[in-house]
Amino acid sequence: MIIYYHMTQMKRCKIYSALMSVCILLTSCSSGGGSSYETKSEASSNAAVTSVSSVTVTTAPVTTVPVTTAQVTTAPETTKSITTVKPETAAPSASATATAATEKPKWIENKADETLYVTVDCYERTGAYIGAPAGSILKRGSKIAVTATTDTDYYKLKNGRYIHKDYTSRTKPAETAQPASNVPAAGSFEEEVNKVTLKPVRTNTKKLDDLVDRILAKIITKGMTNSQKLKAIYDYIIANSSYEMRIIDYDEMMTFGDNAYLSDEDAITAYYAYLILSDGYGVCDNYSSAFTVLARAVGFDCYSIGGNVAYSGGGYTGHKWNNIKVGNTWYEFDTQIEDKYNELNGYTSYFYYGKVRNSNPTLYIYPENLDEVIGWYKGFRFADPMKCVADITVGDKNLKLRYEQKKSNLEIWGNADYTDDYIKYENKKLPTLTVKLSISEGTAPFDYEVIVSHEKDGTQTYLMDETKFSVKDKSATFSLKLPEYGEYTVEYRMRDSSSREIFKMASVSAYDNSALKGELTVKKETRKDRLDYGNTYVKLNYTGGGKVNCFDCIAYGDEETAYGVFGNDECWFNLKKGKKYLIVASITDSKGKVHDFSKEFTYK
Repeated sequence: MIIYYHMTQMKRCKIYSALMSVCILLTSCSSGGGSSYETKSEASSNAAVTSVSSVTVTTAPVTTVPVTTAQVTTAPETTKSITTVKPETAAPSASATATAATEKPKWIENKADETLYVTVDCYERTGAYIGAPAGSILKRGSKIAVTATTDTDYYKLKNGRYIHKDYTSRTKPAETAQPASNVPAAGSFEEEVNKVTLKPVRTNTKKLDDLVDRILAKIITKGMTNSQKLKAIYDYIIANSSYEMRIIDYDEMMTFGDNAYLSDEDAITAYYAYLILSDGYGVCDNYSSAFTVLARAVGFDCYSIGGNVAYSGGGYTGHKWNNIKVGNTWYEFDTQIEDKYNELNGYTSYFYYGKVRNSNPTLYIYPENLDEVIGWYKGFRFADPMKCVADITVGDKNLKLRYEQKKSNLEIWGNADYTDDYIKYENKKLPTLTVKLSISEGTAPFDYEVIVSHEKDGTQTYLMDETKFSVKDKSATFSLKLPEYGEYTVEYRMRDSSSREIFKMASVSAYDNSALKGELTVKKETRKDRLDYGNTYVKLNYTGGGKVNCFDCIAYGDEETAYGVFGNDECWFNLKKGKKYLIVASITDSKGKVHDFSKEFTYK
């Protein structure tokens, strides 16, 4: 996923890899999703579906642990138009690619005699290819007898059915006990969720809340149970969303909301939800955020969780899903992966709906700081209002001048004026740039930084970096003596109690003589003195700019460049008869700024 944003050097408490994307390769027994680079293919109603999609998901990075693949159940596939991608490591070999509607997939078998164990719950298949009709469910830990291997990476079982080799092991998988805190209360999920007293939470951003209200008015009817309401939300997202990469505007995301949210997590969730609910496409971040917003609007205690999900080729990859707390038990929901199975099978299996957290311990890896992640959500509450302003002053009226030693030809000169050949330099008075920050509202200290950038060479000076600004002081002033006259950029960044960043940049000119105006006079005139001979006279008439420190002049011709003999505001050239020249005069004012003037001239 591509995200355009302006990087800041301020430290961030929580940075998600919502800006990076990864792919889950779907096989007949693994989780699935969409593709970041897609090619469409149409399959006829009786064609065997022999290629499947992958899903690109984005989430916060956590430690990757190489373990077995996800538990997945499915039903016989209904052929439909699907998205296909180039097979990767766990995909079947080339012999299992799509075939014509009238041609049955073929594979080569080699005899084998081995006993293996099933590593995840999955279906037997009637053929050795992805999309083959499903048979009975093979449970995790069950023993299977293998009678043959295939060139499509399947094992043939004693009963004539097939299983993909990725879901087998020579050793029996260890039994994993569920954490005591995740043991569900008596009764099914539906029974337990119907006992919950719903407490609706709105996002407090009008355009999103209005959109949510319109959606809920369509899918929630009077007399529905809590369970029916939640399933209606789950179904709506799956039916009205498609997996597709999108460009995210980072600044827009972090400032989403009618006011500044107390939590970055609330701002991100609201923004991602608005995108997919308004235009119908997104990645796993969008799916999970939409489910969070809709479920909370009805009254469920719902959260988006970023972690890792099992990858069919082994190991895990980044993803985002949901948790809802019912009583003291947490339940898992995953609309994005469910949507992919719905696309492939033609119906919603609800395999990823309402499962007790970690009931399939090989499916998800939760973040180690899960309780902290849950705490990042602040119920879409806004932070205390805070208004920050900055005044950046530099120029005639605000310059603080002081003398500085003058450097010339790598030698340090004293404080007095000096003469170099026929050019007289004055000691420069360099300005001080002043930045004043003030706060008009707010109740808590905030972080801020002030950076001054020199346009000439890109160097930066940090006046303040990651410093706490106390609102009791109400204002602070910082000064920087500039190293030389030139163009500078001043920018400041602040983060208030909501973690909302306030940013301002201003370009300033550290010149007080920028209004200098002049005009060149060029004429034929002969001069001969102790220095040189000349036949063309150039005079610069100017106003403003204080006392001129330096003047030089060059004549650019088609075949040659002539350098003049010059004084403070005039010079002479020896130019060739009949040749056309561009006369360029440069003058340096008393504050070090260079002004150029030019005129075309033909010596006749």
